[in-house]
Amino acid sequence: MTRRTENTLSVGRLSAGYGGRTVIDGFNLRAGHGEIIVLRGVNGSGKSTVLRCILKYLKPYSGEIEIGGIPLERLSRRKLASIASYLPQNIDASCLEGITVLDAVLFGRFPHHGLFENPSAEDRRAAEDALASVGLSELAGADASKLSGGETRRMFIAACLAQGTRIIVMDEPFNQLDAETRESLAALIKEQASRGITFIVATHDTGPFRGAALNTVDIPPAHSGTSAAGAGKRRRRAGIVLSAAVTLMFAATIAAVLSPWQSLDPATAWEVFAKYRMPRLASAFLTGGILSAAGCLFQTIFRNPMASPYTLGTASGASFGAYAAVVFLPAAALWPSAFAGALLSILIVRICGGSGRSSRLLLGGIACGYIFSSATLLIQFLMTPWQTFSIARWTMGSVDVPDLPRTVMLLAAFSAALASTAFSRVLDAMMMGDEAAGAFGIDVKKWRLWLFVFAAMLTACAVAACGPVAFVGLVVPHAARILAGARHSRKLPACVFGGGLFLAACDTVPGALSGGIDIPVGIITAGIGAPVLIALLARQDARNHN
Repeated sequence: MTRRTENTLSVGRLSAGYGGRTVIDGFNLRAGHGEIIVLRGVNGSGKSTVLRCILKYLKPYSGEIEIGGIPLERLSRRKLASIASYLPQNIDASCLEGITVLDAVLFGRFPHHGLFENPSAEDRRAAEDALASVGLSELAGADASKLSGGETRRMFIAACLAQGTRIIVMDEPFNQLDAETRESLAALIKEQASRGITFIVATHDTGPFRGAALNTVDIPPAHSGTSAAGAGKRRRRAGIVLSAAVTLMFAATIAAVLSPWQSLDPATAWEVFAKYRMPRLASAFLTGGILSAAGCLFQTIFRNPMASPYTLGTASGASFGAYAAVVFLPAAALWPSAFAGALLSILIVRICGGSGRSSRLLLGGIACGYIFSSATLLIQFLMTPWQTFSIARWTMGSVDVPDLPRTVMLLAAFSAALASTAFSRVLDAMMMGDEAAGAFGIDVKKWRLWLFVFAAMLTACAVAACGPVAFVGLVVPHAARILAGARHSRKLPACVFGGGLFLAACDTVPGALSGGIDIPVGIITAGIGAPVLIALLARQDARNHN
């Protein structure tokens, strides 16, 4: 492959999209030696989708892509990186703390040396020349995570240049750059193109390229108006399915609760109903509502759809307290000890959380979980077989008839979960991000810290009463969002009552179907929640690539 042919690019009849939704359809492109190809189009037209397909970040539905006459699928990731470099639209350098700007640019030289080789003198010269070309030589020794947005973008442009490829793919390269720097970058692109480098640029702004020989490709929206309509149809379809599922759960739960009348005399059936079925049903309903509300709060304050009530070590602390009670305390002390362990975990995470930064809270929760898990394993090692057997049921998540103190605790926590609707406007604003919420006058760090303590306290009550019941606080908030919308004034009540119904059904229906076998509810929720979690991860992955 000669240098003039290795930077030819051919795209034929490309069709691609995300999650089954077609974004670009029947797209054709040909780029030759030293050309500047500019892709133009409105947001959502598919410019970034084309670039991601060219760089093998997205597998197209159909079509052919060749670079230098070689089909794209035959090029390894490393070989492709030696031919084409990529400047993404969104760049986050906050994770590069402690890495210098020069070191970051040297990442671009990775395709040119061995996996276990350090950068050579030639690599360093290439990186230094690239920094000089974008005007960042004086910042070569600076911390890469401390740069401004424009400086960060120039640093990554330098990494693309240092990569020494014959094709450079850029997605909105002028983002976050001032007018003067845009002009300088456009001049640099024209200079590099005159040396034979091929550029594929997706941008709204072609002004800086004035006077340059451009090959402009306008990309119309693939399906004007149909994407939003399709999304609306999908939401309505999901809402219908969820509504049917809720109705079915409610009917099945009522039928299971009333099932004693099928085989017992009326007096005995009423006694079973009043003394066992209804109190247990109420316990499951209250616990499910509490866990769902806590999960909704955690997902909001961390802006992470995968957050759950057990993200920050609360369940580990409660488990430690329960195990300690079995070994060192009377049997009646199990749930108070579990509650105390959960409170201790909250205190540890609160101390680690400092001023309330989400990263500090998350790291503190992970550390807390490991601490309590290791302590629990030590106690378990010291337990007798009978003690191990007596605690096994609780660790599976098990709803039983609560005594009066536990009933009061669950009622208080359930009421507090419903009362959290009063914070709806603050929670809605926090979903917009720290800076936007702060601009509205909300002290985000303080609110995040206190909402975390509040949600963790709810979790502590639920775990102490019924053990670590998994997935309720992760799955139900997503279903509530589909049915009730994103606003917390509607979503939180939907979480509370929907979570209560979900856990009540998971506890009641399997027992009735199995002929009275008391299956721990944690087994049922895990069996239902794990597939839903996989589906949520797949959906989030599709959104992240959109």
